[in-house]
Amino acid sequence: MSRPYRTDPPQTQEAVKRAALTLSFLAPFAVFLATAYPAFRLDDSPETVAAAVNISVQHMPGYPAVTILDGLFARLPAGAPAFRVAVCSAALGGGVCAATAGLVAAMFPTPWGIAAGALSAVTLAFAPPFWEEALSAKGSVYLLNLLLVALMVRALLSPRALPFVALLGGIALSGHWMTAACWLPVMLLAARPLAGRPLAGRSVGIGLALLGLGLTAYLALTMYAGREPVWGDPGRLGGLMGVITRREFIQQATKPASLGFLQFLWGVLYPLSTAGPAFVLLALAGAATVASSRPRILAAIGGGALANVILVSAVANPLHRSSGELSLWHTAPFLLPLVWACAALTGPGILLVRRAAGRHGTPAFAACLLVPAWLLATGMRDTDHSADYTGPDFARNLLAPVRGPALVMAEADYNSWPLYIPAWVDPRPGIVLVVTHPFLERRWGWRRLAGRIPEARGLETGESAASIGELAERVRPRLAPWHHLHCSDPVLRARFRYEGLLAAVEPPGSRPGLPAEPAVARRFSRMSLRGLFSEHPRKDPTSLTVLDTYCLARALPAERERTAGRIPGALEGYRRAAKFPGWFGRAGVWRDLGLAAAILGRDAEAEQAFRAAYAIRPHDLDSVSNAAVACARQGKSSEAARLSNWVQSRR
Repeated sequence: MSRPYRTDPPQTQEAVKRAALTLSFLAPFAVFLATAYPAFRLDDSPETVAAAVNISVQHMPGYPAVTILDGLFARLPAGAPAFRVAVCSAALGGGVCAATAGLVAAMFPTPWGIAAGALSAVTLAFAPPFWEEALSAKGSVYLLNLLLVALMVRALLSPRALPFVALLGGIALSGHWMTAACWLPVMLLAARPLAGRPLAGRSVGIGLALLGLGLTAYLALTMYAGREPVWGDPGRLGGLMGVITRREFIQQATKPASLGFLQFLWGVLYPLSTAGPAFVLLALAGAATVASSRPRILAAIGGGALANVILVSAVANPLHRSSGELSLWHTAPFLLPLVWACAALTGPGILLVRRAAGRHGTPAFAACLLVPAWLLATGMRDTDHSADYTGPDFARNLLAPVRGPALVMAEADYNSWPLYIPAWVDPRPGIVLVVTHPFLERRWGWRRLAGRIPEARGLETGESAASIGELAERVRPRLAPWHHLHCSDPVLRARFRYEGLLAAVEPPGSRPGLPAEPAVARRFSRMSLRGLFSEHPRKDPTSLTVLDTYCLARALPAERERTAGRIPGALEGYRRAAKFPGWFGRAGVWRDLGLAAAILGRDAEAEQAFRAAYAIRPHDLDSVSNAAVACARQGKSSEAARLSNWVQSRR
């Protein structure tokens, strides 16, 4: 008589584990694709896309491993190039989630451990900082390293982990070495054999060889050196080392020592402020669980995340370069490893909650589903960028007044990155883009430019600003010179004839002046401004600093009226400009609006404007002082005294 078929439990559990890991990748990946930017985010993403399409060198340290991977996705046969690179970030985000689920399942190889790993994965996927980076091209820089870190931690569960950890670490160093520099020493210390024996010389040798193999991706930078856009001079040994070590950014990274402690506190609390207390409490519970069962894993996860926060606090500069305003959010992407570490520990935390609930363990486990469910519900409102066209619209509006052939000059910053798309990704005929600063502050920039524009030859020996002005005159017979509104050279800026979001550069001696309201209104009426004034999808501070360009361009007629002494007209102009989103520039518009209102004796409106200015820039003491004066003139003595005392305490 035949016996009934019986499923082998280990095989069944392994099949369930594979299914859970597959879903831990597919579910987040599907959500990321559904909510991804249709083109690009207003951050470094246009530069990342341009580097992927042209296989060139991004800003220091170049990110060669990321560029190679993004370049493969940029050649997919579907969608626009910018979206294809965003798909790479979405795939890496899904990979990090699956690797996190696999790590938890490996630490706790039970059905409940597998379920907790999957829950940990979706919690990570819907944590706002992680979700945002999985939608943008720039996110691939951080997510590739997170994937490698998750795989390295998983490898620590093997008694012979060192070679694999070393290889993954070398690739991570070729992606975003600043992050890897935090994690790799911790990983190597934790990669001792389980018995605690010292590492054998042969294992160390193999590990160093594999680490070097991963680092060879940096040699690719020398192959990209003749392409555009390329930061630095990686075609030469000294230039290559300058790119890798971020030599040109060292001065930019200097900051007051007192900011380090403030940054550290902000960094440690970052997961709490972005993902909520339940997320952090589960992570703390998970840390207690892993400490008792897998202390080496907790040391690797916690030590690496803490080292990352310390490094960010020590070397990352949160001060806005132009205004000097404290902008802690500027360093937020560097804290993504801490968010991942917390998410990786939520799975063990959920197991602790289930065990502590006793016979109510299953309902308690199910209740933990509320954490990712809440993150998903709020994220679909704030993080869904599937209809976010502010990026491509901005790029299109920038070039709207330009009729080729034209030379468009811009300084390397968030505000000008969108020009990379029509220049180097989807080239617009007749448009030549020249990045002036910092490219043309270095001889390597002029040398490369001379290969594209013969008129640039010989200009590298002069003073940078004068040489750029001379370049505009040399190319004028065949290319109409234009410049982005953001320009640090006042001499060149005096020659601007403003046309929308760009300015035509007039010949020396010209003083075109500021545009009148009818001309600016006519330009803006022709612009595509989809979603610019809506609250959703949410615009992060980085995007808002780019959108300052709209605000500043719309305020030009108000500046014209102010300089002519027509204050009522200036007030109306500032009101129109203040309706546009922005950050630092918009704060300045609110401040100027308040000053115009104060001159006209409209103290209530002046107070409101000054409050709006320092709400954006809390450390703008002049706006706070002006608000105090406006309060005093309205008879609000106690509020005026409070604001004045606050200013005095900070001077």
